[in-house]
Amino acid sequence: MQTKRFQLDLSEQEHVEMERLMAHAGIKTKREFVSNALTLFKWAAMEMLQGRTIASADAKGSLKELQMPVFQNFTGIGLEELLLSNEEVRRRSQEPSRRLIDRKKFLEERADEHLAGTGVG
Repeated sequence: MQTKRFQLDLSEQEHVEMERLMAHAGIKTKREFVSNALTLFKWAAMEMLQGRTIASADAKGSLKELQMPVFQNFTGIGLEELLLSNEEVRRRSQEPSRRLIDRKKFLEERADEHLAGTGVG
């Protein structure tokens, strides 16, 4: 497996928070920390794509929903939209102001492809 190197600039406070979390979790390397953070982010995104809400529950069953604006980008789109090619993902990720998946455009393209395949339209 090929690896990629990247540099991450954190504020002093973010660095302290990361080190504290690593210590509590028993994480020894920043690579392991990022890998775990990515796993959690991917899980949350997949849950959102399936129409689920990310929340925590206390012992009494009281729920508190995760408030993280970036996850709004995952609401209202379907799992089928994740079937973008690696090339398309790279192209779209170079446009930071645009969501990776544009639901309306995706659905229009899929509808056009379906109609073309049936000879209709």
